Amino acid sequence: MALLAWLWLVSPFALIGFISHDRELLAVVGAHPVRCRAIGWGGVALMLLGVAVVPGTPGWMMFLIGTPLAGLTVWGVRDDPDGGGGSPPDGPPIDWGDFERSFWAYVRRRDRRSPRPRVPSAR
Repeated sequence: MALLAWLWLVSPFALIGFISHDRELLAVVGAHPVRCRAIGWGGVALMLLGVAVVPGTPGWMMFLIGTPLAGLTVWGVRDDPDGGGGSPPDGPPIDWGDFERSFWAYVRRRDRRSPRPRVPSAR
């Protein structure tokens, strides 16, 4: 029975995969991400309470129902409405060659200014 419980812990990932590959379910979850996330966290609570607090058959039932629902916690509200991409930053592009020359010039100046600290020998 314990082996089945450990295998059942894969069910949130199975639910995530199932929803991710079904366009209709993905549209429903995408239209209601806050509700789905709330249901998912409720499933996490059911799962943990069923295992840790409620003894016997009611606890197992809570675990069996809550574990797959925990997979709904991965969907959230999108910040980017166009689905990724985004626009480049507004600042000027970075000239990496100039940056590297400036960096090495700084290192050479610093080496000339201060000698390396003396480290006592371990005799």
